[in-house]
Amino acid sequence: MEIKTLIDNLVSTDDFKYRRNEIDEALSRREEVIPFFMDILKKVFENPEKFIEDEKYLGHMYALMLLGYFKEKSAHDIILKLFNLPGNIPYELFGDITTENLPAILLNTSGGCFDGIKELALNTKADEYCRGSALKAMMYGVVNGSISREEVLTFYRGILENRNSEPRSDFFNELASCVCDLFPQELMDIIKECYEDDYIDPWYIDMHSFDNALSAGEEKCLEKIKRDAEHSFPEDIHSAMSWWACFEENQSNEWAVGDYNTGNVFYNADSQKKKKKKRKISKASKKKNRKKK
Repeated sequence: MEIKTLIDNLVSTDDFKYRRNEIDEALSRREEVIPFFMDILKKVFENPEKFIEDEKYLGHMYALMLLGYFKEKSAHDIILKLFNLPGNIPYELFGDITTENLPAILLNTSGGCFDGIKELALNTKADEYCRGSALKAMMYGVVNGSISREEVLTFYRGILENRNSEPRSDFFNELASCVCDLFPQELMDIIKECYEDDYIDPWYIDMHSFDNALSAGEEKCLEKIKRDAEHSFPEDIHSAMSWWACFEENQSNEWAVGDYNTGNVFYNADSQKKKKKKRKISKASKKKNRKKK
């Protein structure tokens, strides 16, 4: 098959079928498809609104996931540019990838350099969930040996110490969660201060979670992060994408009519505020369930 034909078949979603065969061929022709995937992401960055409005186009999502799977270092800069876009734009483009897969994608394409990831975490104009995913990418980097735990905790502390420079948001809840997961002993003083200043929501993550982490010990905390990282981006790329609700076999009748495509999840047409609230509820619920494990 001609490479352009392969790409065209892959990104066309008029029938909303998962392109398993095309994905397999793309995997076997890695070097040929990478320039096309890079070009897709660059075009999305140049005109994001065009791709947000095109509900049938998923090429940018395939491109992002596969470049992350390939651990393609040349894609790191354009991925960072996309997820530094202001406000809700990244989520409108990529849906739940921004929280579910982005940490691993950032890490996989970083080549061990965390400068851009740190800049995303510090970018107060970026989406709070994209910033949280940058924090998580650093946490994953600890367990794969590409960055030290001490460096990451020092970076986390710096953000917490300068918390008053930006409004309270779920970014700080995500940060508290990362501190807890990474074994929080060295940062418990600043964590307690953040609870007192209402920068951490106890409903999202409470002090009991920190007590449990301290009781478990550093080794068990790091083992859990490793499992989470493997779940975030499994070795089987199909298992990471084929479940997306936009694919016909995964759609329920509840979401199939009058849908608004946010990426890998379909929502009924709704206000931005309501969709954002759903994201917050979903993330908090997942975090609460994790604490029970």
